[in-house]
Amino acid sequence: MENDELEKLFRVRKTVLEMLMARGYMVPDDDKNMELKEFKDKFRGSARDILKVFAYKDRDDPASRIFVFWNDDKKLNRQSLTS
Repeated sequence: MENDELEKLFRVRKTVLEMLMARGYMVPDDDKNMELKEFKDKFRGSARDILKVFAYKDRDDPASRIFVFWNDDKKLNRQSLTS
């Protein structure tokens, strides 16, 4: 995976985490504070690891969770969401 692509994925992931925090979801400190170098070291050459599902709990109702996943399909459809 190219460096530019990893940097773009890092920024996208960081933005998503900021949006989750703003909406009251608990994001682990390790995720919040991850720097670009650490991100590159962790995910270099393994886009599938970046594209896996993450679940975050609601701060007010820990039983409520949101699932974030990175879809690598060209088109998102119902089958992608239910599989």
